[in-house]
Amino acid sequence: MLSPHITDRTWLNTLCTRLSHSLGWEVSFHDARDDDGSAVPRSHVVWQHPVHAGDVLAGHLQLQSATEVSATAAPQIVETATLFAEVLGRLVSLETLLQERERHAQSFDELGQWDQTPSTLPELVQRCLNAAMQMCQAWGAAFFLVDLSQDALQLRMAEMLTAGTIPQHRRMRLSSPDGHAMAQGLTVLLAEELESRDWLPTGCHTAAVIPVNTSAGCLGTLWIYERRQRRWSKPELQNLKLVAGQLAAGLERVVLLRERDARKKELTYASNHHRVSAVGPTLADSGLEVAVRSRSPDPLGGDLCEVWPIDDRYTLLAIGDAAGHSVPAAMTMSVVRGSLRTLLGASADEVVAVERLANQINRALHSVTQGEQFMTMICAVYDAVSQRLTFANCGHPAFWLIRGTQIQEIKSHGLMLGVLPDATHDRFQTALQPGDQLVFFTDGILEAMSPQREMFGHAGVMRALTLRRFSSPEETAEAVWAELDRHVGGQSPRDDQTLLVAGVKSRHPRFTAAS
Repeated sequence: MLSPHITDRTWLNTLCTRLSHSLGWEVSFHDARDDDGSAVPRSHVVWQHPVHAGDVLAGHLQLQSATEVSATAAPQIVETATLFAEVLGRLVSLETLLQERERHAQSFDELGQWDQTPSTLPELVQRCLNAAMQMCQAWGAAFFLVDLSQDALQLRMAEMLTAGTIPQHRRMRLSSPDGHAMAQGLTVLLAEELESRDWLPTGCHTAAVIPVNTSAGCLGTLWIYERRQRRWSKPELQNLKLVAGQLAAGLERVVLLRERDARKKELTYASNHHRVSAVGPTLADSGLEVAVRSRSPDPLGGDLCEVWPIDDRYTLLAIGDAAGHSVPAAMTMSVVRGSLRTLLGASADEVVAVERLANQINRALHSVTQGEQFMTMICAVYDAVSQRLTFANCGHPAFWLIRGTQIQEIKSHGLMLGVLPDATHDRFQTALQPGDQLVFFTDGILEAMSPQREMFGHAGVMRALTLRRFSSPEETAEAVWAELDRHVGGQSPRDDQTLLVAGVKSRHPRFTAAS
């Protein structure tokens, strides 16, 4: 602890003056800092008494007489002065404590304000070193960072000391001060101890070493240096631990911010190359007209929407919803999409057998994912010759058929993909006519909530479809999407939402003779 110092001497001088008038002898106080730790008696000083703040010398109280007399000649005066010295010690102790607490509070307040804003690593370390020095009124400070590749600690920053004056041989050994601090929580070095000399800068008398610990382990050590002889108080060491903890939290935060920024860039890249919907290049010859709407609360979503030509006659339509959100769901969806694209390379006869296609995708997904990673999907193939839709349902919500003013739910059933490796799926068919529209959607649309906590549901889809008769899939999709937006009242989606509307055009001329 540093020598206590009375910042305002007015009140003390007033007390000494009044006591001098009462005793008839001059009473004066001499600060320990003013006389470098020792009081030199003046002429006619007949008595002096040390004034302590706790265990630390604050100064000396002196009695001076106009004549050369002995202190024993006035025992009552000496007794009064001694009592005054004891009371003065209490007052100095309280003032020192208040100064220390005010200094610590200011330092922690500055640290707290700084921690609200992002900082670079050098700024972070420098502010913590300055805060530690201010709290203890120390000579200098340094931070050593653990370097696991070299099994050592490397000096990263020093305050009030040049790097060349600080011993830097910091091998990670339990016998070193750094290792002892890591094991014990802190350690204190004194220059008079032989084993400490090699670790202290020239002119340094003592140092406190505090580990900088995080949940992942120790990142390094915080060193606080002092030139003069001093005793480190428990409150000071406790406050240094708090600074080390603040430094550790800041280091973790900066690392997390860097990782977040890197991950954000990766997600941005992935989202730009990770389309929910994929419409094939020969869609104009497929006999279908399609419209797609999709959105996700995350950069990467788990919904799938595919419209892809198999050949001049057949077109694949698929819509799916992976369990979960963001990256895990996107990974599941990517497995299904990859399997689907691979299987599209088979012969048209094999692809048209949609139930076998679903079974193969199911086995592929189950073999590479965890049990909780599954997906719903409708896999359908449209035949432009027969104008028939063949499909398999893998646990997905049923789609709707719009024919004129009639709206019909096309019910089907099946087990989700990825649940059981040997699950089988059934084949369903429905005949279509020119002008028919098929409306597919994921459950993120059905489960969308209004501000009043009401689900959009099938009623919301039906409400949008019955507003009027829509002549194109684009008009139908826009009507459903607008009604969905109105229902949620501007709230961001909580789940992936995908809508696919496919309209049957007139039979293509090249297939008229074949039919």
